[in-house]
Amino acid sequence: MNQRLLDLYSHVSVHATADLEHEAAVELLLLVMTSDHHISEAEIEEIRHISDDSGWETDTFSFDQYLGKAMAKVRQAQSTHAIEALLDDID
Repeated sequence: MNQRLLDLYSHVSVHATADLEHEAAVELLLLVMTSDHHISEAEIEEIRHISDDSGWETDTFSFDQYLGKAMAKVRQAQSTHAIEALLDDID
């Protein structure tokens, strides 16, 4: 994985708000990767690697289980021009 991404996401919370922060990070990564209105399997795999390498996978958070919900949320924001609201929610 790109070391810069690993360094950036290695400090995402691992305590009480961990799941919410992991969800927000996935949403933000998907938003960036779909900014060209396309996402490849390689891009999905890179986000999966970030999740795995950062230790986000727990009994209460699974990238694979959250991916569909996050993608729907991002696509909805893009189609309704509500990206700013999505970013506020992510923040």
